[in-house]
This record gives sequence, structure tokens and C-alpha cells, in this order.
Amino acid sequence: MTDSNEYLDKTTAEFLTKFFQDIINGLAAQVEDRLKNLETSLEAIEKQVATLVLSYGEQAVFTEALVGQIAFATDEARRAFHETLQQSRKQMLEVMQNASKGILADENPRVASAVNNLASEKLSDTNA
Repeated sequence: MTDSNEYLDKTTAEFLTKFFQDIINGLAAQVEDRLKNLETSLEAIEKQVATLVLSYGEQAVFTEALVGQIAFATDEARRAFHETLQQSRKQMLEVMQNASKGILADENPRVASAVNNLASEKLSDTNA
């Protein structure tokens, strides 16, 4: 009878060992999958940040050149410029708001929501 109990204990131990190994392997696979998803998301965010940095640099160069041109403009030309700028800014915010509900929402709903909220807030500032 001792041999029978030892066999059952050994079989049970092997079963439990395999069972826990399967659980650990399953958890490890899930963690690895989530880490891959996180890495992909981080790469996309890094590209977006790089695009923003380059865009700000280009905008700074353009703004500097524009300020130089406005400095030598007449008062009437300055007023016309500011009116055109306000209208263009409002149109840009409307485009951003609409794009966030369509194109961007399909790619990244959280960013789309943030863009939509910010564009809405800025649009309400232009209407005030």
C-alpha cells in the first residue's frame, strides 16, 4: 500500500507541477503580448512627438520671417493681416475638430478625444 500512496503522491506532484508551469507560461505569454503592444504604442507616440518638434521648428522660422514682414507694413496691412489670421485660425480649429471625429478617431480614439476637446475649447474662445 505504501507503493500505491507514493505513486499517487508522485503523480499528483507531477500534475500540480505541470499545472503551475502551464499557468506561469500562460501569464508570461500574456505579459509578453502586452509589452509588445505597449512598445508599438510608444513608438507611435515617439513619432508623433518628433513630428510636433519639427513642426514647431518650422513654425518658429515662418513666424520669425512673418514678424519681420509685418514690422515694415502699414497700419492697414497689419489690421488686414490680423483679421485674416483670426479667420484662418478659426477655420483651422474647425478642421481639427472635424478631423478628430473622423480620421484621427479611427487611429487613436483617446488622442482624437483630446484634440476634439481642445479644439472645441479654443473655438469657444474665438467666438467670445
